Amino acid sequence: MTAIHRRFFVIVSIAILLVACDLSSMDKKFYWDNGKLKEQGRVMNGKAEGRWTYYYESGEKQSETNFIDDVRHGYTVHYWPNGLKKDEGVYLDGKLQGKWTAWFENGQKEREGNLEQGKETAMWYTWDRTGQKTGDYYYGNGQLNGWSTLYDSSGSRESRFYIGGVVKSYVTYTPEGFASKAEVLMRKDELPPMDSELVGLHTNDTVLKPREDYTFEILVPGVPFESISVSVTNATVRKGGVQQQYVLNAKGSGDVCVRLYYDLSNGERVELGPQCFPVTRK
Repeated sequence: MTAIHRRFFVIVSIAILLVACDLSSMDKKFYWDNGKLKEQGRVMNGKAEGRWTYYYESGEKQSETNFIDDVRHGYTVHYWPNGLKKDEGVYLDGKLQGKWTAWFENGQKEREGNLEQGKETAMWYTWDRTGQKTGDYYYGNGQLNGWSTLYDSSGSRESRFYIGGVVKSYVTYTPEGFASKAEVLMRKDELPPMDSELVGLHTNDTVLKPREDYTFEILVPGVPFESISVSVTNATVRKGGVQQQYVLNAKGSGDVCVRLYYDLSNGERVELGPQCFPVTRK
């Protein structure tokens, strides 16, 4: 092959390669029946790639999102027809990951929290159209788990304990902060064991004195204090307190003995204990 032929062959090869690249990557536009732009973005090898933009039939921008190999990946935002943000978040390999926020059409924040692999996790917060908070919700693996609080415009609130998205107990509070009603909706076999409660001892003493009565509270995960009655030795009981706090370590034995009685919503009373605890400084 002569030098001229080789040069011609190289030029033709490069031209074919450029044409092939151009055919495998191209900008695409789609339109509504009324002729207005519906969506636009780049396609590579038949798959969406990079930033795509979508529009309402009326012409306003509806959303923007990013693709890698036809899978959503990166920042995504949706808009209301009036141009204000509707929601925004980040996709990781096709699933929402990290902080996600949504707004009402008037611009007030509606909902905010974090996601892992597209599922709600940890604390989420909600508001109404006026900006008033309506709820604090705790999630695990996409379901309500643990204590959540619902607020209303009167100032009252209700704390609910969820397991797997199902309400298992609740306490309602007046606007003044007083508990007005409490119920344990758990079955007997769903109640937490004795060794998982937090027992808080409150005193003004910097050193606990032997053979002396102290006040303390029982805080059981998922069970309102108002639904528990307590029998103890060497101690007296009260609700709450703001003094020096100590904790009774459930792994030990000896100093203070506790017996708990749970009043279930079905009228059943469940007794747990007695169990004895050594007292340690918190």
